[in-house]
Amino acid sequence: MATVHVVLARVNGRADTGATMPIPMSQSTADETVTSTVNSVAVPGLAGELGQCWSLTVTGGNIWARFSSSGDDAGVDVGWLILDGQTREFAVTVAGESLEIKDA
Repeated sequence: MATVHVVLARVNGRADTGATMPIPMSQSTADETVTSTVNSVAVPGLAGELGQCWSLTVTGGNIWARFSSSGDDAGVDVGWLILDGQTREFAVTVAGESLEIKDA
């Protein structure tokens, strides 16, 4: 079992100078901390919208993360493998996107 802290945040595409700088804004839209299990766990209450990004920080084990608009189960070896101690960021692909996680 791993602890996964999930943050949804809008992405700002410009620095003060006007240069391209696609990074998450400092104020999150929503966040949730969940524990992975051997079965897929949907992260409750979070639905990604276009213009946002997901940030996942994993501690205590490796996980599989799968983003979906159809609520598919995060099956074995499906999606993104995120290792213990990593933080990974992903752009939201479709409005209403959901996230499922499970132990790797």
